[in-house]
Amino acid sequence: LQKLINTCESYARNWRMKFNPIKTKCTRIGKPVLMEPPTWQLDGQTINLSEDTTILGVNLTNNLKAKPHIKNRIRACNQSVFKLTTAGLSYPGLNCEVKTHIWNTVNCPMLTYGLETLHITNSEMGDLKSAQGSIVKRGLGLSKRSHYHRVLQACNIKPIEEVVAENAARLYHSIFQCDTPAKEFQCLLLSSYVLTSKAEIGTLLDRVIKAGHNPLNLIINKPTFSRHTTNEDGLVDSLRQLLYHENYQKPGSQEHILATLLTKSF
Repeated sequence: LQKLINTCESYARNWRMKFNPIKTKCTRIGKPVLMEPPTWQLDGQTINLSEDTTILGVNLTNNLKAKPHIKNRIRACNQSVFKLTTAGLSYPGLNCEVKTHIWNTVNCPMLTYGLETLHITNSEMGDLKSAQGSIVKRGLGLSKRSHYHRVLQACNIKPIEEVVAENAARLYHSIFQCDTPAKEFQCLLLSSYVLTSKAEIGTLLDRVIKAGHNPLNLIINKPTFSRHTTNEDGLVDSLRQLLYHENYQKPGSQEHILATLLTKSF
């Protein structure tokens, strides 16, 4: 690593650039194997050893946990929702169709950014589901005690775990479209999977396979996903009629009261 840093320092010197040692930091991944942690020098100064680092907006920790990044994503999503409050994103505000479009194009990408690159545990996915449900219910003027699963179906909003799985499939396809070290690494993992029928837990390949995709098909064909559809459900249909009704945006209307009672009961 020190040789690589020296190479970067030499390149910067040739092109009359300079790296700031104070803003530069190193992160050691995994458990330490040395009695004393090594130190690295940049321009004669010691580089700080950090427990985490941020690359292109994705927070990476030395224990490879996704929780810090998920917390940042939930906070960023809540901030984006707050900024659009005066534009009608809060209840009553805009109608349900417009709010759904804003969620799919603004808030959901903000919440799921970079999650396809990390291994997410069931507990962490639960935090994401809770954040999605809370934001959607708040925008529709529903109670905190309301169940949000059928509300998502009624609004044709994809569950957060489905969005993350689709983004992972798109990322896997994109990696194989150009020659990069990432492609070589994924080829190594894929060859191991073909020989042993076992994928390394926590890798992108593992997440793609668990989502039900064939990795060989993803390499050749660009993944396509249809709009979120649900099976016939009388309760979902009733909620959809209420949420999209023109009177739903009127506080205290029968449509709003009925939707609140339905989501609390079922």
